[in-house]
Amino acid sequence: MKILLSFFMGTGLMGQAGSARVRPPQAGSARAACRKENAMTDTFCFGGLRFVIHADFDIPWKPEELAFRKENATQADGPQRHYYIRRYDKEPSLPDAPLLYDGKNQKVYQGKEGEIRIHYLYGTEISMYCEERADGRVDIQVLPVIACDAQMYLFALMLERVLLEQKELLLHCAYLKTPGGAVLFTAPSETGKSTQADLWSAHRSGCEVINGDRAILKKEEGAWKACGLPLCGSSGISRDVTTPIRAIVYLRQAPKDAARRLRPLEAYMKVASEISVNYWNRERAEAAMDLMQDLIQAVPVFLLDCTPKASAVDALDERFREEGI
Repeated sequence: MKILLSFFMGTGLMGQAGSARVRPPQAGSARAACRKENAMTDTFCFGGLRFVIHADFDIPWKPEELAFRKENATQADGPQRHYYIRRYDKEPSLPDAPLLYDGKNQKVYQGKEGEIRIHYLYGTEISMYCEERADGRVDIQVLPVIACDAQMYLFALMLERVLLEQKELLLHCAYLKTPGGAVLFTAPSETGKSTQADLWSAHRSGCEVINGDRAILKKEEGAWKACGLPLCGSSGISRDVTTPIRAIVYLRQAPKDAARRLRPLEAYMKVASEISVNYWNRERAEAAMDLMQDLIQAVPVFLLDCTPKASAVDALDERFREEGI
């Protein structure tokens, strides 16, 4: 396990750890701003958690996101996480804190109370400044121009971190429900995950795409299951459905369709590359890798060399029958 952790840290997935000393953060509280009379509060339930989002403006949630909103959520829906969002008038300053991760569109700092995550979605201007507080809430300042893009706020939930605390994982995949269980098509972006899921929906009865971009993976009553969530990328498909996992399928574009089951180590490496993990935090990384190891031992993983044609469905379906799944 330590060897694998060293590998992923060495690939650059962990980011560049260091101690960046820059300007102090801008004063102001998102929580205080959300106490205004016109503030709105929405509660979303998924992954066994309640995400309570407070904002000082109306967030234009889309129908696929509203499927997860629950007006009368209770303790039975899981622990609460509170997020306070406000639009900033002046761009926040960078924190005077150690830099944990320096990515293309995100920087992560270690603040005095918790992590500070800064997102850059439009060039060098800060799009979202997310600061974790000691009591568990997260204060979020956002660039006014993105106030109309509800998906952006879902990125600010620190999902991979929060889900891991519940022993759950977040997989980049197209989540397809079949009569035999969930088939999760995973691969780097632009490989054709949604294409393969759509092909199954078109050519196999009883198949339905639940999420076109992500799935929550959790072990419940001894079995790994895939769960829906409102974050779905550009697919626009997200449904609140939980299904036992039938298989995970790693995709690779090819001129000819062929499927084979992967051996455990190869399966682990393929799946781990598409699971969101905070590799800058060793304790969290090791916890995630333990869960991934359990997942690979319990769920069959396949490699599908594929074309964007119905013949890819036939090739994978035949392999499933040969494997008895």
